[in-house]
Amino acid sequence: MIKLEKEKKYLLKQEAANELRKIYNDNLDFIVQGYLLFDEKSELRVRVINNVDAKITYKIKVRDGERLEIEHNIPLQVAKKLLNSTPYVVRKFRAYSKSLNTEMTIDFYNDFSVLEVEYNNVEDVKTVETYLKADIIKDVTNDPYYSNLQIAIEINKK
Repeated sequence: MIKLEKEKKYLLKQEAANELRKIYNDNLDFIVQGYLLFDEKSELRVRVINNVDAKITYKIKVRDGERLEIEHNIPLQVAKKLLNSTPYVVRKFRAYSKSLNTEMTIDFYNDFSVLEVEYNNVEDVKTVETYLKADIIKDVTNDPYYSNLQIAIEINKK
């Protein structure tokens, strides 16, 4: 599948993230995601979801907040071998929601949680920002510290 991904990312307040995790607890996916190749504008990653499904994804930055995404399902055993070939791996829990004309995901890490909002219309993302204003610490869309790739790199340094 090929698509243009328009995305905003927000750092959530811990109290809000904890409440959301309770709400979605029974529907959380456990994701293991590894980065095989990357540079400033693109990344090739492999993802295993709940140890059942696997995908390989190539993303190319078009502009801030927009990336071209090419994603395909791959055999689970192939994905596991690819994950074992890279030190740049991140593990996270993810909740999904489709509301306010957007597709929202919440990634729960050990120390923080990030809300990702995929949208088509900028007005829809503004509605989300207004609706969740009290739960958002800041917009981290262009902050590399909160990218999954950077998190995987930092984990590898430890």
